[in-house]
Amino acid sequence: MTTKELRLYRLICGEIQQRTARLERDRRHVTDAVQSAADFPYSKHTVVVEGDVYPYPARPEFDRLAVLRATKKNVERFVDAIDDYRIKRIIEIRYIEPCHERITWEKVADILNDGSTGNSLKIEISRYLKKTKK
Repeated sequence: MTTKELRLYRLICGEIQQRTARLERDRRHVTDAVQSAADFPYSKHTVVVEGDVYPYPARPEFDRLAVLRATKKNVERFVDAIDDYRIKRIIEIRYIEPCHERITWEKVADILNDGSTGNSLKIEISRYLKKTKK
């Protein structure tokens, strides 16, 4: 895992929300009834056919959503697999938890309130990510 992938986590979550909302908004559920005699005893009966229709080709949207969700899941698995609680908490605060403002390393140090500095946390995470890359 790289810091670039971790930094993209919040953007990916936002894009998933945006694309899902768009698909839900544009989706139209349609229903129709047709006559069929395909099954034994081959007597005519009514079959209801229903599905969702979009005003644009939706397959690329669903494919992109699948890729985004897989990337998001990959980051979440990485963070869940971290054994060191301190490292895990630092990564969660800096990269994972939703926020409406930019979280600086100094702010992460203030949240931890353990006497560490933003620079020391940055170096600690950088070393951890290099170590786990091998």
